[in-house]
Amino acid sequence: MKNENGFFERRNQKRKKKSLDVSCRVINVYENAPVKKDAGKTRTGECFDISGGGMQVLYGEEIRPLQLIKLEFEIGDGGRKVQTIGEVKWTEYDRAMKLYRTGIEFLVMKASDIELIKKLCAANGA
Repeated sequence: MKNENGFFERRNQKRKKKSLDVSCRVINVYENAPVKKDAGKTRTGECFDISGGGMQVLYGEEIRPLQLIKLEFEIGDGGRKVQTIGEVKWTEYDRAMKLYRTGIEFLVMKASDIELIKKLCAANGA
């Protein structure tokens, strides 16, 4: 299905632009990775958008695709802490922002957290 910009949308879940602080730690560097030093390193970034299936996060340094990461962020009115495991699907340097846009797919997450994110995405406003 084409989105409002005329591009085909591959995602099957509604996304919402949402600013959230996101902490991540690389827990598994893929086997043939040229840089193994990323394992165990913690980074803090800012969520650009989120859905029940993943999020786009802005980081000051690159996290390479195929790496497994542990994510932590707070969401909802009560600031409920969400912890999940995700896989970096893509990364791209944004010259205007001077940050890396990082696409992350959620692999393991509590059903209640997924529902909370879906409700957030369905709600109007920021």
